[in-house]
Amino acid sequence: MNLISHETAHHHETTAYLSYQIALAMNLPEEERKMAGYTSLLHDIGAIAEESVPSVADLENDRFRISRIGAAMLKDIDMLREIADYVEFCPISWQDLCGIRKDRLKMQYVPSVVHLADTIATMLNEDMPILNQVTEFRSAAMCMRGTEFAEAAVDGFLKLCSEEYVWMDAAHNPEYLRYFAGKMRTATLRETLE
Repeated sequence: MNLISHETAHHHETTAYLSYQIALAMNLPEEERKMAGYTSLLHDIGAIAEESVPSVADLENDRFRISRIGAAMLKDIDMLREIADYVEFCPISWQDLCGIRKDRLKMQYVPSVVHLADTIATMLNEDMPILNQVTEFRSAAMCMRGTEFAEAAVDGFLKLCSEEYVWMDAAHNPEYLRYFAGKMRTATLRETLE
């Protein structure tokens, strides 16, 4: 979603990639993996209603309001209506989400997967080698396992932590999102090495 800024678009792409990879590591069905990716791309759509262009940090600080605005916007569009609930609930902690998900969300893990991926994507420091940051990502996820994020989502994420190709793709491969558009895509680093 490049409607806000280049920085935000890059953040959404990274969040979508990590969401998809976490969902894949969790062995979630393809439909849920795609929903996690699509939700990630749109999770800050409510920011287009802002008068000034917010930074990624501003979006994170105001994520509950932004997600509610975005969900309300998406509910008015037939083809995006299903994504609206996931956008609305993706900033909510796993503990708080437990009472909601059974009633409104058929794909119960999607909001937690997106929330975790969004948190990690926000933590990324482009001025530092990405592989040097993985220990910090891992520690943050483990500290919030079962409270902020679903245990299964954190477990899926922890599987990814040792996979260098995931981090190299997240840092250096802008083509990984072509999958969501159903188009041909360039090979990932892992595919190239295999």
